[in-house]
Amino acid sequence: MKPVIFGGCPEDDIVKNKDLKKIYNGGKLKFHSGFNESLMLVEMMESWQGLDVLEIGCGEGHLASILQYAGANVHAIDYSFEQIKRARENYPKVKFNVSELVSQVDVIVMQGVLEHLDDPFERLYKLCKSANIVCMSVPNWTNTRGAIYHTLRLLFDAKMSLTDLHFFMPSDFKDFCFKHNLYCEFSTCDESWGNGQEMIDDLKTRIPAAMPGIKPSNLGRFRIWMERMVKNQYMTGYLQGANLGVKITNKEGKCLKLIPNSPTKTQVQQ
Repeated sequence: MKPVIFGGCPEDDIVKNKDLKKIYNGGKLKFHSGFNESLMLVEMMESWQGLDVLEIGCGEGHLASILQYAGANVHAIDYSFEQIKRARENYPKVKFNVSELVSQVDVIVMQGVLEHLDDPFERLYKLCKSANIVCMSVPNWTNTRGAIYHTLRLLFDAKMSLTDLHFFMPSDFKDFCFKHNLYCEFSTCDESWGNGQEMIDDLKTRIPAAMPGIKPSNLGRFRIWMERMVKNQYMTGYLQGANLGVKITNKEGKCLKLIPNSPTKTQVQQ
């Protein structure tokens, strides 16, 4: 299996998202705490005991520490020297590096990484050849937050995110797996951020920043409408959370078949 280089220093060309580099390496970007998202990734495996795991884009090391506590042999990498420094201070017993040569591992883990890459599915395909399983999370847009967010982005050119380059749907991963004869499962988390009060709190600050010319009175009316909608909606079914979990297994198997009316949050095609 050919080794894949992922990571490297901030000056390389592996990550070309300049906006992300500038903000992230400066240590100024405040991410969502992400514990529910980390827990969703951890629960994708029945056991992590004894597995060789590579986390890509480890940030300050929180997920890597959970995986190591669960029994995995963890190597965690990030292209930011600043983040690796913080990770080593936070969790001195975990192996953190700014760059790493990946030969073969059991599982590759990425939390909120793929949407920032220039060629996400090309990169994902290479990673799938270096691990039996890839567990990752990306923002999910099959919810009320996604409908509002992308209406403003596409119709009014509102810059809703400073760093995201791509906006994935479950069907994107379904198509990817079908093309490469891979097997995938979906899960979701953070339902309130996708459809509830956390969504309202997020958009109350995000919309004025993305659309500085908006009238405060209009924003107030919109906020009231969102609160009424959240109070009365029952859209908490299939894949409605703010983050989408994707587990890809490198073996023969058919792709996931989406079942929109399923009562469960995870469905796998048999």
